[in-house]
Amino acid sequence: MRTTDREPTPPIHGLVGRVHELASVRRMLSGAGAGVLLTGDPGVGKSRLLGAALDELDGRGAGVLRITATPSWQDVPFGSVPGFAPLAGAGLAEAFQLARQRLTRSGPPGSAGPVVLGVDDVNWLDDASAALLERLLTDGVVRVLATVRSNAVNTPVVALVRRAGGLDRIDVPPLDRAGHDELVTAVLGGPVSGLALNALWRTTLGNPLFTRETLRAAIAERSLRSQEGVWKWRPGRRRTPRLYDAVELTVGVLSDEEAAALAYVAYAEPLRPAVLDRLVAPAVAERLEERGLIRLVDDGRGVLVRLGHPCSAKPSAPARDRCAAGCCASSSGRCRTTWHRSRTASG
Repeated sequence: MRTTDREPTPPIHGLVGRVHELASVRRMLSGAGAGVLLTGDPGVGKSRLLGAALDELDGRGAGVLRITATPSWQDVPFGSVPGFAPLAGAGLAEAFQLARQRLTRSGPPGSAGPVVLGVDDVNWLDDASAALLERLLTDGVVRVLATVRSNAVNTPVVALVRRAGGLDRIDVPPLDRAGHDELVTAVLGGPVSGLALNALWRTTLGNPLFTRETLRAAIAERSLRSQEGVWKWRPGRRRTPRLYDAVELTVGVLSDEEAAALAYVAYAEPLRPAVLDRLVAPAVAERLEERGLIRLVDDGRGVLVRLGHPCSAKPSAPARDRCAAGCCASSSGRCRTTWHRSRTASG
C-alpha cells in the first residue's frame, strides 16, 4: 500500500461552491442599485467572493478600483484611500473633487457606467474615507462592492455607507455539504473517502478557512494520507499554530463567561437548555446563539444545545465539574430562562 504525506495543492484558482452568490453579485451590480454589501462570519470567503467578482468585472472591461481597509489605518484621515488624500489644509470638498476627476478618468475607454469600488472590510474605513465614499455614492460617481463581518453591519461607518447608497445585501453563508466536499477535493487534488469527508464536514461545518487549515493540520500530524490514490483521514489531537489562528479568527474574541459556556457545551453536548441555564447567565447564552457559536436542535425528543461553530473548545476540569453539577440539579429543577424558547417552536 502506497501512502503519501504531501502538502495539499496550492490554493485553487476561482471560487468553489459560490455559483449562486457570484450570480447574485453579477445581477445586482448590473441593476440600478448603488452597489452590494457582502456580509458573513469570519472565514466564509467574503474576500474571495469580492475578488472573484471584481476580476470578472475587470475582465469585461469595467473600471475597477480595489481598497482594503485595515484597523491600523483607521485613525489616519484618508488612510484607506491615500491616492485621494487632499493637500495639507484642504478638506473633504477638495478630496471629493480630486477623487471625482481621477475616478472619471480611471475607467477603460468605452466602459459603461461608473467605476466599481471594491472595499474589503469596509467597517475599518477611517472617518474621512467613509465620508468621501458617502459623497461619491450620493453623486453616483462610483458603485460599491464591499465586505463586512455580520457583527459589524451596524457600526457607524457601515451604516453611513449603507444609507448613502442603499446597498443591496448578500449574506454569505458557510459552504453547503456539496460545496464543502468540492473544496476538500480541489485542495487535496484527488479523490477523498466518504468517511474522511463526513469527519471533515462535522469538524468544519462548511467554513472554508477552517476547512483549509484543518486539512493543513491533518497533513502535518500525518492523520490525513493518500492511500492508493484516495485521501483518508483518522482525526488526531494535535493542533498547529495556523489552526489555532484560524479558530481565533473564525470564533473571535470571547469573554471569560462566553469561553466557559462554550467549554460546558463542548464537554457535555448535546446539552439540555435547562442545564446550560444553571451554568451561565441568560445573556451569555443569547450572545453565543446570536453569533452562531451554539445552536439549538430538536432530536425528536426535545430541544438540545450543541456547538454551532467548528471551534476546538477544550473543557477544563472546573468546567466538567460545574457541568456535572448542573446536570444533576436540572433533573428536578425548572428552566429559568427563555433565551431558547423563541426558537423551540420552529425546531
